[in-house]
Amino acid sequence: MKGASEILRREIRNQRFYRLGFNHLHLLISGCYSRGEIQEDDTRFEMLLRILQRNYYEEVRLSDAISRTMKFETRLPSSSYDRTNGMSVNNNDVIWARNLLANRVFMCPVVFFEPYC
Repeated sequence: MKGASEILRREIRNQRFYRLGFNHLHLLISGCYSRGEIQEDDTRFEMLLRILQRNYYEEVRLSDAISRTMKFETRLPSSSYDRTNGMSVNNNDVIWARNLLANRVFMCPVVFFEPYC
């Protein structure tokens, strides 16, 4: 495992590894595809399928309602991304669009919960 720990140290040194030192809450829905990701045939195909299915609108409605309740009940502060691999959605500081494999391969509305307590 020496190789894995060296990779982790390198990632932290390069600031590509993102970790918060405090409790926080955020919800993730599909979106925020980078230029490089769109150039990949399978990613582009899955992205187009999701656009045509119009899952995004249902994900926004669900995540908006869920986020308000979770923020009230948990009292956790929202988290944020650097806007290169995540994008804030619907003026809600808890909801972020990300290009995650599971968001793309499930052919239904998907909302990921990431509360850290």
